[in-house]
Amino acid sequence: MAQDITLPYKEIPEVPSNYMAGNILARSIDGLGYRFYWASKDLRKIDLAYKPSPDGRSSLETLQHLYSLSEMILATPERKVNVRPIPGLTTLSYEALRAKTLINLKKAADIYRDLIARDIAQLDIRFPTKDG
Repeated sequence: MAQDITLPYKEIPEVPSNYMAGNILARSIDGLGYRFYWASKDLRKIDLAYKPSPDGRSSLETLQHLYSLSEMILATPERKVNVRPIPGLTTLSYEALRAKTLINLKKAADIYRDLIARDIAQLDIRFPTKDG
């Protein structure tokens, strides 16, 4: 798939030169991105429809869930509110879900990189309040 050339995490980034809190978070996210890249590469319709059990999620539903988690991972350092459910989530194609998830993870890792523990301690996962 030609699109894979431009997507992040085909290769895992180099190990950071120090162990600051932000670098540890970024490295964890990089690891997620790398594993997601390869685990989700070239899935077929039959793969996307697969459900391990009647009550479980299909592979496509799992990709949708992982995309929503990547949105939360990115929204936190961007200090944005997490909106649930994500508008249009179920209409995104496999290719779009995969690309958006990888891009979100890369953006988040880049923001976290080099943050110190004090900066991270001030971050909150935000959800809409009842008042709006």
